[in-house]
Amino acid sequence: MATACLATVVAALVEARRLRVARDTGLMDRPDVTVPMDVWWLVTQHVLVGVAEVLAVIELKEFFYDQLAGELHIIELAVSLGLLCPKAISSHQATFQRK
Repeated sequence: MATACLATVVAALVEARRLRVARDTGLMDRPDVTVPMDVWWLVTQHVLVGVAEVLAVIELKEFFYDQLAGELHIIELAVSLGLLCPKAISSHQATFQRK
């Protein structure tokens, strides 16, 4: 949870920087022009989000192994995928809807 919060803070700082660059270059009212800012500014927040997702999956597996009886461990994969796949599908659809 702390990693996800840190990723949100980093994303807010990067967005503030992007807005400052857009304001300084006079691009605030021109949405068709790319802001002259390096793409590497996004790496930190995406790495932190990836780490947060990995930690969440690990904790989810530990939760299921702790809470489910021995013979029900088989359904852990199905339940995990049932929780994680809608997120991946919606993210994928959002990418194509923007284009």
